[in-house]
Amino acid sequence: MKGCLATIGGIVVVLFVLAMCTAGNMANSLNPASHERNAVPSQLLTTACGTADQRERQAASYINNGEYQKTYDTTVSGLHYVELCNNDDDNLLNKAYLMSFKALAEHHLSSGDSKTDLNEANQLLVECETHPGFYGTHVGAQCETQETNNIQQQTNWEMESY
Repeated sequence: MKGCLATIGGIVVVLFVLAMCTAGNMANSLNPASHERNAVPSQLLTTACGTADQRERQAASYINNGEYQKTYDTTVSGLHYVELCNNDDDNLLNKAYLMSFKALAEHHLSSGDSKTDLNEANQLLVECETHPGFYGTHVGAQCETQETNNIQQQTNWEMESY
């Protein structure tokens, strides 16, 4: 079952990712959160930080559409730009979401180390939740939502293995 990508105010993206149907049974669905940001000035889009942000948004769109290889490739590229970005807040936020999407893609592609990547994403999301600039804000709440979704997805994976 495919989820839907809804844009609120043109900035906040709430994702509902497709749940796998196998042998006529519905698999558990995934609902990655995304975060709200102020509009990104066009001059920043050419910077490493802006490119990392673009890659994170592209990966969110790809995973929503079940395009796992594109998700993986886009997250790897985005993580490269995160390393080049000199804004700690952007780095934390982008890396947390990119690692979440990378882990989800790895799981569906049966490649990489999705568990380790999801654990790293969750650690970053907890840091985001408690970050002084994000704590008590919509961004912090969205980080918490993504962490909850990641934990739920990991639990689903573990249940599928039985």
